[in-house]
Amino acid sequence: GEFSNVCVKGLMAIPPISRFPGENLEFFQKMRQISVDIRDIFNDNVKVDCLSMGMSGDFEDAIAAGSTMIRVGTAIFGARDYRKTSSK
Repeated sequence: GEFSNVCVKGLMAIPPISRFPGENLEFFQKMRQISVDIRDIFNDNVKVDCLSMGMSGDFEDAIAAGSTMIRVGTAIFGARDYRKTSSK
């Protein structure tokens, strides 16, 4: 095929900003089902074994829904300070 050298390894999803815990659980569950459906439909160069979803504010729900990779920068390093200017 046209993209025979490309192998899809997974999916990444960023849900809307949530206001309270559990708000994005349904989003994460749907994304998990999409990853399963894609794995079932495509066989050749699609090996969806990574599901990256969940950030500092909602990673617990993402893990509960089947996430295999999360991003937790704010939980580790604190909130970003966008007021800082570049030293260029």
